[in-house]
Amino acid sequence: MTSLAKTLLLKRLSNRQGPLSKGFTLVELMIVVAIIGILSAVALPQFLNVRTKADAKTKIAETVAFANECAALQIEADPVGTTVQSPNGTDVTCGGTTLAKQTITSRSFTATPAVTYTCLGTTVSAKSTAVVASVTAAGLVTCEGMCLLRSVLICFV
Repeated sequence: MTSLAKTLLLKRLSNRQGPLSKGFTLVELMIVVAIIGILSAVALPQFLNVRTKADAKTKIAETVAFANECAALQIEADPVGTTVQSPNGTDVTCGGTTLAKQTITSRSFTATPAVTYTCLGTTVSAKSTAVVASVTAAGLVTCEGMCLLRSVLICFV
């Protein structure tokens, strides 16, 4: 197609559409708004669930990292114990001359019922609101879920 033919074709098409055909009609705009509303109604709960899951997994990972640090101090058997603050705010002494089992509790979180949380290979109950990592005197770390409500152990089945 030559450039002259293209020009004539474009001019003919632009003449067909009258001067009133510029812009969108109200119906078209309402359809777009409805589609955006439906998409946001579907996407927002998914976004909030992702945020809740990430918060729970972060708090579990924080507790496991703290327990691993405590285990390293237990294994080293440093004569001076190191007292550090655990994720939930309690002081824990790791290492030292009298090695004892240490219990580290995570900060509380909101579990999503349809999601499976794991902590060091142990599946945490969907009703759990915190995890407890235990560090033995030999440095072995284990993990379990627990249900806390205002620092009181409560778990409803």
